[in-house]
Amino acid sequence: GRPRPRSQILREILDPHFLGSARNFSALAKASDANWSHDQHEDEVVETTNMISKARKDAKRTIDYDRLLYAQAHGYVTNSFTMTPSSCTPKNEVL
Repeated sequence: GRPRPRSQILREILDPHFLGSARNFSALAKASDANWSHDQHEDEVVETTNMISKARKDAKRTIDYDRLLYAQAHGYVTNSFTMTPSSCTPKNEVL
Protein backbone atom coordinates (compact mmCIF):
# COMPACT_ATOMS: atom_id res chain seq x y z
CA GLY A 1 0.00 0.00 0.00
CA ARG A 2 0.83 3.66 -0.05
CA PRO A 3 2.91 5.15 2.76
CA ARG A 4 0.94 7.04 5.39
CA PRO A 5 1.11 9.95 5.78
CA ARG A 6 1.36 10.50 2.03
CA SER A 7 3.51 13.65 2.17
CA GLN A 8 7.21 13.36 2.89
CA ILE A 9 7.06 16.51 5.02
CA LEU A 10 4.44 15.08 7.39
CA ARG A 11 6.28 11.72 7.56
CA GLU A 12 9.38 13.62 8.71
CA ILE A 13 7.51 15.79 11.23
CA LEU A 14 5.30 13.19 12.91
CA ASP A 15 6.71 10.81 15.47
CA PRO A 16 6.95 7.44 13.65
CA HIS A 17 5.85 5.65 16.81
CA PHE A 18 2.69 7.74 17.11
CA LEU A 19 0.85 9.39 14.20
CA GLY A 20 3.63 8.55 11.77
CA SER A 21 2.85 4.85 11.89
CA ALA A 22 0.54 3.65 9.11
CA ARG A 23 -1.85 2.09 11.62
CA ASN A 24 -2.21 5.23 13.74
CA PHE A 25 -2.45 7.51 10.72
CA SER A 26 -5.23 5.29 9.35
CA ALA A 27 -7.09 5.70 12.65
CA LEU A 28 -6.66 9.47 12.34
CA ALA A 29 -8.04 9.34 8.80
CA LYS A 30 -11.02 7.29 9.97
CA ALA A 31 -11.77 9.80 12.75
CA SER A 32 -11.54 12.66 10.27
CA ASP A 33 -14.14 11.04 8.01
CA ALA A 34 -16.85 10.76 10.68
CA ASN A 35 -19.89 12.98 10.33
CA TRP A 36 -19.90 15.94 12.70
CA SER A 37 -23.09 16.48 14.63
CA HIS A 38 -24.77 19.86 15.01
CA ASP A 39 -27.54 18.49 17.27
CA GLN A 40 -28.43 20.36 20.43
CA HIS A 41 -28.76 18.26 23.61
CA GLU A 42 -28.36 18.77 27.32
CA ASP A 43 -25.36 20.92 28.33
CA GLU A 44 -23.16 17.94 29.31
CA VAL A 45 -23.85 16.10 26.07
CA VAL A 46 -23.26 19.26 24.03
CA GLU A 47 -19.89 19.81 25.74
CA THR A 48 -18.84 16.21 25.00
CA THR A 49 -20.14 16.49 21.44
CA ASN A 50 -18.23 19.75 20.96
CA MET A 51 -14.99 18.18 22.24
CA ILE A 52 -15.41 15.20 19.89
CA SER A 53 -16.35 17.50 17.02
CA LYS A 54 -13.24 19.63 17.60
CA ALA A 55 -11.02 16.52 17.69
CA ARG A 56 -12.55 15.27 14.44
CA LYS A 57 -12.09 18.66 12.80
CA ASP A 58 -8.45 18.72 13.92
CA ALA A 59 -8.00 15.22 12.49
CA LYS A 60 -9.61 16.34 9.21
CA ARG A 61 -7.30 19.36 9.02
CA THR A 62 -4.26 17.10 9.47
CA ILE A 63 -5.44 14.73 6.72
CA ASP A 64 -6.27 17.64 4.40
CA TYR A 65 -2.89 19.25 5.09
CA ASP A 66 -1.19 15.95 4.20
CA ARG A 67 -3.14 15.80 0.94
CA LEU A 68 -2.22 19.38 0.05
CA LEU A 69 1.47 18.80 0.81
CA TYR A 70 1.48 15.60 -1.25
CA ALA A 71 -0.13 17.36 -4.22
CA GLN A 72 2.30 20.30 -3.96
CA ALA A 73 5.25 17.90 -3.95
CA HIS A 74 3.94 16.51 -7.23
CA GLY A 75 3.69 19.88 -8.98
CA TYR A 76 0.13 20.94 -8.19
CA VAL A 77 -0.83 24.40 -7.00
CA THR A 78 -3.14 23.90 -4.03
CA ASN A 79 -5.51 25.88 -1.86
CA SER A 80 -8.05 25.26 0.87
CA PHE A 81 -11.40 26.96 1.32
CA THR A 82 -14.21 26.79 3.86
CA MET A 83 -17.78 26.91 2.56
CA THR A 84 -20.13 29.34 4.27
CA PRO A 85 -22.28 29.26 6.18
CA SER A 86 -20.53 26.57 8.20
CA SER A 87 -23.88 24.87 8.75
CA CYS A 88 -24.31 24.22 5.01
CA THR A 89 -22.66 20.82 5.36
CA PRO A 90 -20.75 19.00 8.11
CA LYS A 91 -17.75 18.68 5.77
CA ASN A 92 -17.38 22.23 4.54
CA GLU A 93 -13.67 22.21 3.69
CA VAL A 94 -12.77 22.27 -0.01
CA LEU A 95 -9.29 21.42 -1.27
